[in-house]
Formats: sequence, structure tokens, C-alpha cells
Amino acid sequence: MMPTLQAVRKAQELGLDLILIAPAAQPPVAKAVDYCRWRYEQKKRHHGAKKKQHVIQVKECGAVSISRQLCCVPACVSDSRARR
Repeated sequence: MMPTLQAVRKAQELGLDLILIAPAAQPPVAKAVDYCRWRYEQKKRHHGAKKKQHVIQVKECGAVSISRQLCCVPACVSDSRARR
């Protein structure tokens, strides 16, 4: 833990940028990093997470009709299944 001015000076001496990681925390959390490299890593991490997502496409089939007289489940269940 150090004062803001001291942290900024130290980051400048090292040739790094001071980035706020958790500005709402008490005291605020900052990190001295190379901003260009940090943005590159964030973009790669975001791209990797997006790459792992699975998009499910639902194709519509023909209409399905369920008769309440032939079914042994409650009417509300058969209605909800018929809507799907």
C-alpha cells in the first residue's frame, strides 16, 4: 500500500503504466503494467472465451399435436409440451 503519487512515480521510473484494477475498493487497487501488452492479453482472453462458447440453433419441425384424452399427464404439462 502506497500513496497515489508515489505509485505513479514508481510506475514512470519503471516505464510502465498505472492501471486501476478495482477502483471501487477501499483503498483502490492499481497495478503497474505495460498498457499495450495488457490490452493485447485482455483481447486474447476475450477471444479465447468467445471461441469456447457453443451456439445452439433450434430448427423448427412440423407442428405436434397432443390429445388430452390419450395422455396420462396433467393438462398443463401437455399444453406446455405442445407449445415447444
